[in-house]
Amino acid sequence: MPFCGYTDLQRYAYTYERQTLPWKGNEEPVDLLKGLHAARAAGDPALRAFLGERFDVDMVLRYLAIMNWAGSWGAHPGTTCWGASPRPTTPSERPRD
Repeated sequence: MPFCGYTDLQRYAYTYERQTLPWKGNEEPVDLLKGLHAARAAGDPALRAFLGERFDVDMVLRYLAIMNWAGSWGAHPGTTCWGASPRPTTPSERPRD
């Protein structure tokens, strides 16, 4: 029985509206999420195998490393900002050691 009376595809389409390629269905992302869920439940070796089959793991890790090294360009609290924020105008806005 589908959850809440809707199929997986209907729930996914409602929650995540496609922004590109509207002619493509939602079957591929739904299958990916179902596979990820099953692999996580099966344990770390199954999860590693699943991710290795479907993603270029080395490229993803390099991307994450570069993004972490480069820092955030936004002015969000708790993130590193490399000069993209306005300069502090009062002593209370200046960083403290």
